[in-house]
Amino acid sequence: MRRRLSIFTLSVGLLASVSLFCWANDSGGGGVANVWFGDLLSKSKLTTAKSLVQLPALARDAIQGGRIELEKLPEELDADSAPRIVFISVSDGKTSAKVASGSGDGIRAAMNDALARLRSRYEGSLPSTWVKVDVVQQVRPYVEDIDTALVPFERSLEGLAYGRKSRAAFTPEELVARTLVNSDGQLQRRNIAKYRMLLAGVKSDADLPPTDDQELVRFTTRGFFVADGEPVELYRGHAPRPTLTREVLLEVSKRGADYLRRSVRENGSFVYSYLPKSNAEKSSYNMVRHAGTIYSMLDIYETTKDPELLAAAERAIAYLLIFIKEWGNDNDGARIMTYGGKIKLGGVALTAVALAEHVKVTGKKDHLEIAQGLCRYMVKEQAKTGRFIHSRYYPSGAIGSHISQYYPGEALLGLLRVYSIDKNEEWLDAADRGARYLIEVRDKGIKTPDLTHDHWLLYALNELYRFRKNDLFLKHAMNIATAIELKQNRDPAFPDWFGSYYKPPRSTPTACRCEGMVAAYLMARDHGQKDRLEGMLENIKHNAGFQLENQLGPERALYCGDPQRALGGFTRGLTNFEVRIDYVQHNISALIGMYRLMGEDKREKL
Repeated sequence: MRRRLSIFTLSVGLLASVSLFCWANDSGGGGVANVWFGDLLSKSKLTTAKSLVQLPALARDAIQGGRIELEKLPEELDADSAPRIVFISVSDGKTSAKVASGSGDGIRAAMNDALARLRSRYEGSLPSTWVKVDVVQQVRPYVEDIDTALVPFERSLEGLAYGRKSRAAFTPEELVARTLVNSDGQLQRRNIAKYRMLLAGVKSDADLPPTDDQELVRFTTRGFFVADGEPVELYRGHAPRPTLTREVLLEVSKRGADYLRRSVRENGSFVYSYLPKSNAEKSSYNMVRHAGTIYSMLDIYETTKDPELLAAAERAIAYLLIFIKEWGNDNDGARIMTYGGKIKLGGVALTAVALAEHVKVTGKKDHLEIAQGLCRYMVKEQAKTGRFIHSRYYPSGAIGSHISQYYPGEALLGLLRVYSIDKNEEWLDAADRGARYLIEVRDKGIKTPDLTHDHWLLYALNELYRFRKNDLFLKHAMNIATAIELKQNRDPAFPDWFGSYYKPPRSTPTACRCEGMVAAYLMARDHGQKDRLEGMLENIKHNAGFQLENQLGPERALYCGDPQRALGGFTRGLTNFEVRIDYVQHNISALIGMYRLMGEDKREKL
């Protein structure tokens, strides 16, 4: 049973920690630290960001110069003499970071100690492509089995350290990237031992100094990182949100698309779910998302004209076509996409979207007949009311029970994208019926704040309204946009949650809403709703800011098993490093949509 922590217990713990840790011993590269975490419990913090941010660049200069001491420090840091602890993490960009902590009286002494320990621990020249420095700030006792609002432990914002003799301490980013503490705040002792063995270069935990949970403390840091450009301060391991320029949006979209390109296997299937922390792949698969991901790759290709990206997308199309089957006995050309014994309306629809996009960006009509057959199936699955059948079993054709909020919008978009190529009014009529059903039947009576944040429907309504100017479509799109705006996190518990959705937030729900809002913005801009534009643009801007925090750049990939493989992927969230193809799909589609929107509006930045 979990125990509650009282103010009295906290006070006793603080005093005990000071008593436990404040004895001194010898220092140096292999000895026991003369300053350790308990010594910082009652000491002042370093708060001068302008000076501290220079530390990773200064450490890099020392490493590249073959030194174990910093040369020149800003005056305000050189004058510092309080007990300090720092971590220096270094990587060649290809392998997981090498990490050492250093301590001493003053920031210079602590930095030099960390550099010396790195030199003594790792043979050969130290890497310096990526350098990160963490300066310990506040320290307090850690008790694993305490559940209290008074001192909640945030593993992504706090590190953990054992006693002085163990010299075992881990930054917040290490706790998350190496799963040393799980999402429930529980120590993963086996993972801790394995990671310590990796850092120390030993094969058995018997070769490590022992640890004692009773000596554990928690601490905050200020983290600073440098790679190619200027050093930056990190928050929860990610860089500050950049100014959203068209150049930035295009670059991050290309990085995401490049991740997807690398994820296409030779047979055309994707590495569906990748776990960067362990450099492992999940075995699950989803062909609906396979189709949607092809669409996003081709969407980026339309702008970049990258031949390698197109080649990868076409391999993925070839794999997708394996699952296309003829449907029915009417000999009318109807086609389905089936996988795992099921026919999903969304899978059929997004396959049509992907194949139509291929026609659009290449001019080749190789797959148009199949796309038309998929539209034929969707029309046959639509009642006169406009309602679609969402799923069937294959090959029996029995109707399934699965209902998706998003399949109908995907179906409308598939019909409209193929209509834009072949001008078959049957597809347009079906999209019109389907949209009216969703608005007048499915969503009838739902208050605006409670409407589903249906980005696929917003895509479709933006395109449908350009062919059929029914005010019903415009009004409903604006209502969905309002619902999205109302639910955005604008006063979050943590600053990096700003612009997101849900608590805790995830990257893909934010990206999907951004996609939808871009479509709604274009609809409002082009059809007399200009009073909505600035509010929509603010929403889109904040969506994108949160999205960028979830892309794996060097500063987030630093502790991953294979940093190069991880780069460019979008994670599930700020503390969950899983990268799935649909996470990347929705993020890059949203960001490239913003890029084009800004180009049309002649905006270079937001």
